[in-house]
Amino acid sequence: MGYREGRAIDWVAIERDYRDPTVPYREILERHGITNHRFYAYADRHGWPRRKPRELPPPRPGYELRRLAQALRARLVTAMDDGSVAPTERCVALLLKLVQAHEKMMGIERATKPARKESKPDPLPTRAEQDEIDRANIERYVEARIQQRLRQMRGETD
Repeated sequence: MGYREGRAIDWVAIERDYRDPTVPYREILERHGITNHRFYAYADRHGWPRRKPRELPPPRPGYELRRLAQALRARLVTAMDDGSVAPTERCVALLLKLVQAHEKMMGIERATKPARKESKPDPLPTRAEQDEIDRANIERYVEARIQQRLRQMRGETD
């Protein structure tokens, strides 16, 4: 049985924490005051199964290319700021790689984005078309008023 500062180590509590996947491994060690070596020696002796590593979400599309572009950009800036290396073929080659990585990244982003349905707004009528609409509306209005007046003259009520 192990001792910690004069107290017995509570292996039952440690095992309970270890089997709970929400408790981080480092927290278990700190909470119970044991070392990494001591923990794994005990766990192996008593047949505790190893924890599965946390599954990380898959990287976003173009993630690797973004990282490559950032690394190339950093190398290019370092080479330019260094002062010992003038913008030469090496810098041009790095810049070319950066541009190529950027083009690939943009192509991947375009390919993975869902197609957006573009809605075209109704075109506004031209001045001549608007005049024609206005004339037609006025004619309908005048015709409706004439019909209404004729009904009134004949004595018909609305």
